[in-house]
Amino acid sequence: MWTQAASWHELEQSKEVDVLIIGAGINGCAVFNKLSRLGYHCILIDNKDFSSGASGACSRMVHGGLRYLEHGDIKLVKQALSARNDLLQDYPNLVKPINTIVPCRSLLSGLIYSPLKVLGLKHPNYSRGALLIYLGLFFYKLLSLKSDSNLIKKPEFKTNQQLKSRLPQLNSEFNFAGIYTDAFIASPERMAIEQIKLGLAASNSKNNLALNYVQICQRNNKEFELKNLLTNQTHSITTTTLINATGAWCDQTNLSLGSQSKFISGTKGSHIIVRAPQIYQALQQEMIYFETSDKRVCIIIPWYKNLLLVGTTDLKISSPDKAQITEDEIDYLLAEFNYLFPTNMISKADLVCCFTGVRPLAASQSTDTASMTREFKVTTKVDKGVTTINMFGGKWTTFQAHSDLAISEALAALNKKPTQVSSPAKVTNQVNKNAVIESTSQLSPEYLNLLSSRYSIDYQKIVAFITNSTISKQSKFIADYSIAEIEYLINFEAVACLEDLVLRRTRIALNGLLTKHILAELTQVLAECLAWTPAQAENALEKCELILSSKYRINLS
Repeated sequence: MWTQAASWHELEQSKEVDVLIIGAGINGCAVFNKLSRLGYHCILIDNKDFSSGASGACSRMVHGGLRYLEHGDIKLVKQALSARNDLLQDYPNLVKPINTIVPCRSLLSGLIYSPLKVLGLKHPNYSRGALLIYLGLFFYKLLSLKSDSNLIKKPEFKTNQQLKSRLPQLNSEFNFAGIYTDAFIASPERMAIEQIKLGLAASNSKNNLALNYVQICQRNNKEFELKNLLTNQTHSITTTTLINATGAWCDQTNLSLGSQSKFISGTKGSHIIVRAPQIYQALQQEMIYFETSDKRVCIIIPWYKNLLLVGTTDLKISSPDKAQITEDEIDYLLAEFNYLFPTNMISKADLVCCFTGVRPLAASQSTDTASMTREFKVTTKVDKGVTTINMFGGKWTTFQAHSDLAISEALAALNKKPTQVSSPAKVTNQVNKNAVIESTSQLSPEYLNLLSSRYSIDYQKIVAFITNSTISKQSKFIADYSIAEIEYLINFEAVACLEDLVLRRTRIALNGLLTKHILAELTQVLAECLAWTPAQAENALEKCELILSSKYRINLS
């Protein structure tokens, strides 16, 4: 059992921990996983849900950052490509290879100005021609040769005729295309949960805990008073090592702890999910990485059954708490889609939902958000007997390397020797999958395949839970999740609110499957599992509906 209430009860038995980790995005979750498996007593907290910030609002690309080659950031690209290949290897059910089409208007554009950009010299905006793109793709592939698997194909070049044959809906201004392989994760929130579960599984003797909806409300030197935001209960914990993994909230977190910092220059990235069946089918599960009318780059990715993900914007923002998609951003993304596919135009009527996050980039005076470095950084400060390690910058793809860097600093603070932890997820998932398929006859092969695509380390447990549930709970589905599966998520993945369930533990909302009736059904299941009163259930439903409509632009029918 892993619920917020049970975790809080266990927390009340703890007085001191080796490391307190604040922020349960992908970085904080990875740090928790690795420290737990190294045998250290640590607690992970977040004042919202796990992966509810930038980690859950990313573009879903697991990549080296092709466009960062333009800025001469070769070290970052090489590191990210190696990280991409490791994730493809270690988490094959979550991270998938995806062929990527890069359409180009001309053959030679950009060859003169691109070197100036690489060197950081002044240059005008320029269009990227086919030859420049192909040279970039060749170098991109070269940087990852040592770590590439057979999943990563060699880049290809398509002529005008070949491109029109492959994608006739594309704007006729595009005459060439490069095609290469990158990677994609449909549910980055699931990766965060997997990291936590790996840590929890390794730390039974240490009583390590991961709690959502808990924040630090007061500090007294080495003592930190934690507040349960769901119950208003408090409990104090003592530590000498604190890791600030709150991302875009890094400076705010430090201020709340009595220390000032100016580490962050956040940029807002917004995405829309649209219904475009003809283009969805035409893409054949390949994505498009294209140059926009203002010489930026955007992506279009097949999302789910006739839905496409379109993104992203890149705008400076003063506070992450203000991050919300604007009408201008929606209009911009729709216009770029329509420019790319003028015979298959879409409008706001085709909008299924939106999501927005704030990239926790390192502080910069640059007005060009695209040129701001994505390099990850770790800083350390000792104050009042506590070593605070701040994590910021970076890309989702490089979370493993970022967590290793933070852990090295934490071990130094604890006077321990640095060490590394490898991920066992692939082996565990494969063993579980084979064992379950051989031994389970109650669930359909289609449903088992669906479950194996969603879960790795818990695959065998969740199938056993569903199999041991009543026939009605096995056979009744809400969207494409059985009642039994939903009950498992509530009881074993710390679901505390309705929005945790529909936005992060499942993809029901983002896949456009949510209706008023389905939300009401899910509320009933959650109320039964968490023993809510009718008033609590009604309040939870109203709160979730407000979040869905205001933040995600989801209008329930």
